[in-house]
Amino acid sequence: MIHRDALVFGSPHGGALRLSNFRHRVWYPAVKGTDFEGLRIHDLRHTAASVLIYQGSHPKIVQQHLGHSSIVVTMDR
Repeated sequence: MIHRDALVFGSPHGGALRLSNFRHRVWYPAVKGTDFEGLRIHDLRHTAASVLIYQGSHPKIVQQHLGHSSIVVTMDR
């Protein structure tokens, strides 16, 4: 069992929130009617990588942060 404090978003019963539930219960309502409507959760990974690169992070750090299997995957994105 995942410790409740380890979760960014938890289910109403304290467990892990499934991605499909998160999208419907949290993500879609949060972006509805904003300039970000249509933004995918995965797009935030690309944003995080861009911010890290802009801040001068070494590509290996970006790779580790994103969990890519190799630096080639990171650099090709």
